[in-house]
Amino acid sequence: MRGAHRRIKRASSLSCGSLDSEYFSSDGTEFSDFSPRISQRERYSPLVDTVEDLETQNSSETNELEANEVRQIRAKNGELEKALSELHAKLKNNEERAMSKTADLMALIEEKVKRYRNEASKQKKEFTDKINVMQQNLESACNKNTNLESQLENQREKFHNI
Repeated sequence: MRGAHRRIKRASSLSCGSLDSEYFSSDGTEFSDFSPRISQRERYSPLVDTVEDLETQNSSETNELEANEVRQIRAKNGELEKALSELHAKLKNNEERAMSKTADLMALIEEKVKRYRNEASKQKKEFTDKINVMQQNLESACNKNTNLESQLENQREKFHNI
């Protein structure tokens, strides 16, 4: 509680007559009723009120700051969740593309393996055919050689017999 402000009417002379010096307070009580000693509570009441007001103000400012921090954290959390969601979508997209590319590469590899296998089989067949032809030519040459040797032997015998 704040101390009441009291007014004193000035006396026109130095005498203390009841008419010359009347004391009035703002609430109509006489000054003589006012105790000369103010209690400590009344004296420090404005200070206590000010401290309480500051504490209340500080508390509300703290609450406001905390609420502000919470809002900022929630906003940052929202941003991070959005970024995480975007990264998750990108990761999923990248995984799908990687799987698709892997499947494409596997198909390409299988196609090349099949082509090379076919080429190898074709070359093997060609070489086998060439070898068979060479063997036939060799057998034919051997047979010819045997025939020629036989003819030569026969002619030698004829020549020696003559």
